[in-house]
Amino acid sequence: MSEKGSLVTVRASAALEASGAFDPTPLALPLGPLTETLTLYVTFARGSSTSSAKLRVLESPDGVTYYYQCVGDAAALTTSAPYKRVPASIVEYLLPVPASGSEVRFAIPLNVHGAKAIKIEFAEYGDTANPGTLAASLQVGAS
Repeated sequence: MSEKGSLVTVRASAALEASGAFDPTPLALPLGPLTETLTLYVTFARGSSTSSAKLRVLESPDGVTYYYQCVGDAAALTTSAPYKRVPASIVEYLLPVPASGSEVRFAIPLNVHGAKAIKIEFAEYGDTANPGTLAASLQVGAS
């Protein structure tokens, strides 16, 4: 992904794992130097009326070892002078769900903090007996 604006398939259109597990072998995508922002384009068609999907982003500073993106929960801030404690959690994006049997398409902006490579894992989290179908592509941002 060395060229800005290039579009790369992250996940070909296929049903998500019926077990609800994340994709076992997510594609590792090398990023160009100084890449900060990406746009993930997702198409999701539910497998049943309660089907829905989620994703997790992993970043790598060296293209070998991967780390989950995390976020601090400032609402759960606690204090023990002189320290402030903010619980951190691995980020799981719960994706939009189609209102009908039609597929839904959406774009998710991602900040990758200058990582050298990323992986994106997808999973069914609604009706694991009837997983939806998901396809995703990634584009390097303009900034």
